[in-house]
Amino acid sequence: MDKILEGIVTSEHPEGVKRALISKILNSASQQTQKGQIEGVLQLSSRWICNEDSIFLQEVGQQVFEAWAVHHRDVLEDFLCQNFLVSVFVTEVNNPARVLRFVKECLRIISDTSQACSLLQKQSISLSRDYPDIAVLAELSSLLLDFPSCMPEGNYSFALIQYIIRHLSKLRTPVTENEQRKCLLDVTLISKAVNSIWHRNVQAIPPSLTCLFEVISQVSVEDAALAPSPALGSLVQFIPENVIELVIKKVTSNPAVSDEQLKTALTRIVDWLSWPGVRNVDQWAISFLKSLASVQKFSILIHVTIATVELVFLKLSFPLVRRSAMAVFEHMMLSFQHSPEAFHKITGQVPDIVSKLQSENSASSQECCKRLSELLYTLMYQFPGYPELYVPVIEAIKMYPRPPEDTMKASLLLVKWTATKSLFGLSSKFAPRSETGKAGLVNLGNTCYMNSIIQALFVIKGFREDVLNFPLAVSKQSVMVQLQTTFAFLAHTQRAAYSPEKFLEVSRPPWFNAGAQQDCSEFLKYLLDRIDEEESTLLKLQASPIADRSSHGNTSPSKKDGILRDSSDGPLPTTPAKPSNTLVQNYFGGKSMTSTRCLKCDYVSHREEAFVDIPLAFPETDATSRTKGLGGGDAKKRPCPDVAVCESEDLHEAKIVEMDQGPSSVHTLVDEGFTPDEAYAYQQASGSSQTPKEKDLETLLKHYFSPELLSGDNQYHCDSCHHLQDAQKTSHIIKAPEILVLTLMRFSYDALLQRRCKIQDHVKLPKNLNLLRKNQNLMVGPRLDSEEDEEERTLPETKKLKADEMVEDGDEESVDYTLIGAVVHSGLSSESGHYYCYGRTDYIDDSLTSLDAHGNREEQWCLFNDDRVSHSSFESLSNISSRFCNDTAYVLFYQKLSSRQSTSQHFTNTAVRATFQDMVARDNSAYLQEQELEARREKSSRRTVLADQQWYKAKDPDDRNEPPGGCGLGGGGGGVPSGHLVF
Repeated sequence: MDKILEGIVTSEHPEGVKRALISKILNSASQQTQKGQIEGVLQLSSRWICNEDSIFLQEVGQQVFEAWAVHHRDVLEDFLCQNFLVSVFVTEVNNPARVLRFVKECLRIISDTSQACSLLQKQSISLSRDYPDIAVLAELSSLLLDFPSCMPEGNYSFALIQYIIRHLSKLRTPVTENEQRKCLLDVTLISKAVNSIWHRNVQAIPPSLTCLFEVISQVSVEDAALAPSPALGSLVQFIPENVIELVIKKVTSNPAVSDEQLKTALTRIVDWLSWPGVRNVDQWAISFLKSLASVQKFSILIHVTIATVELVFLKLSFPLVRRSAMAVFEHMMLSFQHSPEAFHKITGQVPDIVSKLQSENSASSQECCKRLSELLYTLMYQFPGYPELYVPVIEAIKMYPRPPEDTMKASLLLVKWTATKSLFGLSSKFAPRSETGKAGLVNLGNTCYMNSIIQALFVIKGFREDVLNFPLAVSKQSVMVQLQTTFAFLAHTQRAAYSPEKFLEVSRPPWFNAGAQQDCSEFLKYLLDRIDEEESTLLKLQASPIADRSSHGNTSPSKKDGILRDSSDGPLPTTPAKPSNTLVQNYFGGKSMTSTRCLKCDYVSHREEAFVDIPLAFPETDATSRTKGLGGGDAKKRPCPDVAVCESEDLHEAKIVEMDQGPSSVHTLVDEGFTPDEAYAYQQASGSSQTPKEKDLETLLKHYFSPELLSGDNQYHCDSCHHLQDAQKTSHIIKAPEILVLTLMRFSYDALLQRRCKIQDHVKLPKNLNLLRKNQNLMVGPRLDSEEDEEERTLPETKKLKADEMVEDGDEESVDYTLIGAVVHSGLSSESGHYYCYGRTDYIDDSLTSLDAHGNREEQWCLFNDDRVSHSSFESLSNISSRFCNDTAYVLFYQKLSSRQSTSQHFTNTAVRATFQDMVARDNSAYLQEQELEARREKSSRRTVLADQQWYKAKDPDDRNEPPGGCGLGGGGGGVPSGHLVF
């Protein structure tokens, strides 16, 4: 019969005739014939089905086989077990997938499959070893799932899984959509088969997972494109969560597993999120992250998070992987609390992702939008003070409510790695420099108050040049030398950010606690005082006989208060042309005249005072009823001094907050029976305080210079009347500084709440400011030359007079200023929050200044936010409080327009300039060498790990006594590519 069938198909008849002839022959399949003839037909039809490429032969073979196999099951069983299965896989098979489908059909027909399954248990190992194609593995998996008796037992089961893991790791993403769908179905079948084997043989799970970690932790050097496929994630989706944690813990705590392996494996586990429809992959990634945190491998966590966070975030737009991606992204962001770097990597993509989620308008996308908005609000709460980055984010999620503060704090505490300050800067050592061309300053642990002041001073061109050219005649422990060094690096370093450790060491006030947030205004005053003292001491020493003798080599200078250099540094240089004032006095020094007029005899006394900044209090509004009695008795209102100038807590006791709070204020809550702590906590959590008011800077200046009435318990002792009398006290500017520093007194002490509070009122900042200066020569009455001649009276009570009650003492002239810098505070109190600085950079370098269409100077602003520098604008500064209610201007720097270049003292010390240029040049060379060494170290470490990984060599599947492998991020995290398969 087989000869007849073969003759028909090889004849010259048309295909239709051949089919008709074969159909007639099929009618005889049920007839009893010799076993040899039946086996011949089965042999022929099986060859057509498994080996022939012709569709006609495959279809005819299927018809013939089914006809004879159904009627001769016993013969089929013998044929399958004694002939076909024994010989089919001895030589290479052209179509192994078709062979497996044929075997599965045979098993469905025969009655007793035990002998065939026994053969297939062993054949499956050779099949999985010799045929790495995913389609073949899928057909084998389908056969094993349909006939579990065919699954290998004992060591054979692990051998099968080992081959599946290694073949699946080499899967490349198909190109066409149909191929992708077929690939996804095949991988799903394979993963189900592996899970079924694990259920039948639990002992195979540990070595299988060991093999898996060996594969994903391999650091590939030769061809990075051969990274393991994310399809591996489909294999582990059925592992119980408690087993996941045990396996991960064993790997991360194994000292034999290197950090490179851990980084490589974690990166690839995160990449498993790319495979659609896989369950529990997020549990693997999160468990790995938690386990690394528990063993304090923070550098790995930082590296992996920075390298993968953008890819994880982008996966939120794909429905099939969204749930797992959101869980991992949320954990990464909430745990990465030491730095905003990871968060800031994705802020630019937030509007696009949110827009896609909203356009999808599914239940999944709406839930994701809600979770994402809560997460973004929490991250902006954790890392305040980046308005340029956060405005588009807030605009994108404005339709979603901001979660309560307690909820955000709880989320942050739940997954926090650590509070270790040494984590700062680990991930951005070789970050590229800002597109602005300006260098930032590394935050050394709550040193944003210092960084903001340094950048604000740096934008003052004349001051910066005079500092850089100041005679280098002081100790390296002096503030001036370290300020010179910092300015030199800001001007010329190739690093993205300079780390001012030495400057912090010498400039930090002794009462500032290291690592704690401080008041930038207080730091500015202390810094200017130190610089002024050092220069004054140096000038005095240079003018003294000792200095004269030392310059002739007669006597070596002695040290005084650490100001002079070591004798080994050489003699003190002589200042080319000693200015009449110090740098601080020349740039920031101003003078005011305080006049007090007796309202009985009209006797006027005058007092001249020097200042470097003007503290502007907020005008009192309708707080009389609220502040009455807060300090005990019927205390009347008085301007609240700025806590920034206080150096001890006992000075705070008399301070009264000057904020107008509405009916739901903390003081109302206290009146209703709440404790101060409960009231304050409720206000912060509920956001029930009244919306901050808006004021303008001119109003605050007018309030500062308005006259005060001294009466009652606060009467003035008149030197003419020799009695206490009512008097009027006025202040005027008699010498306007070149740089006008205005400090908005936002921080005050609330005696009722017993805590520092912040006035959140928005102050409208003018770009140009007119300051009135009194003609000093027209002042009348006796005059005190300085504030040291007579101590200021302590005035327990003051009252501002109305504008029409002012007494004119002389002519006034207007001094014009322009805004060049502003330090902004983001937060709720001086002990917390964040500082950043806006600076007008066209005043830094005239060569970079361009002109507008009218020939005027075109303004160029930058936002200096620690190590981050970005382009900005005056409009961004003026609108900051309207967009971020807790971000308020605090210290303002205005430069006099009339003499922008005249302030520089123009020291001509070329050697000093060259000294700093050489210092920066050496550091720039060292920086380039560091980059090169880092690249070599990464490459060398990957090769070393690859050479040490003995388990990657070919092994006998029966010999599995080696310890388990590890997991980690290869080549430095970002260098581990992967096939991002997302349907």
